Amino acid sequence: MLGIVEDLVCLLDALGIDQVFLVVQDWGASIAWNRCLLRTDRIKALVNMSVVFSPMNPVRKPICSMRKMFGDDYYICRFQFICSCSILDLMF
Repeated sequence: MLGIVEDLVCLLDALGIDQVFLVVQDWGASIAWNRCLLRTDRIKALVNMSVVFSPMNPVRKPICSMRKMFGDDYYICRFQFICSCSILDLMF
């Protein structure tokens, strides 16, 4: 997630933009929240549509929680690597 946040900072730098109003929906919500938490200097305001804030679990990755609650057929889980969460923990 940190890599995506820094990619967005680099994009703003390349465009010569100091701060932005960030409007996101669905999958962009978690990235936007982290963007605001990690780089408060670059955000004027945040609007998240149709997604409630869920604080990060320090013990479990979000995908592992989604798989446990909703199963592998949950739409977000379908787009992930096909391997166990313990292997994903080692990768990221």
